[in-house]
Amino acid sequence: MKGKNIVIDACVFSALLHKEAYSDAARQTIRQLVEDDYSLIVPDLFLYELLSVAKHKRADVSATLRFFRFFTASSLKVVALSDEIAIEASRISDQGHPKSGFPSIYDSVYHALAILLDTDFITADKKHYLKTQHLGHIRLISAQEVQ
Repeated sequence: MKGKNIVIDACVFSALLHKEAYSDAARQTIRQLVEDDYSLIVPDLFLYELLSVAKHKRADVSATLRFFRFFTASSLKVVALSDEIAIEASRISDQGHPKSGFPSIYDSVYHALAILLDTDFITADKKHYLKTQHLGHIRLISAQEVQ
């Protein structure tokens, strides 16, 4: 993919729809990236994660779908899971320690996509960030507010 790309975690996007401690930071981050003409890249599991959050929050799934369609029509690019992404995600999910835990394969797919595109993965998931920051290609938004 040519141009300016950035991988965005579903938790960052869902904070635009559902109030989180980092919702303001998420809104500011997304707005700035869109204004700067970044392509927002997500793996195809992104929509499933957005819908899962909507169901958990007892929110309107139709609104979540409209939100997703709006962004995919403009600046959001959805990437199918390839073997290369899956293998890199598996490697990332092996990071960690039995006592502190390991990164989820879901978060690792986003991070793998960023590594393979030589860009950054923007997340609000402090646990994933702390376990994988040594790999690079990851930024934590609003670190003071993220729990």
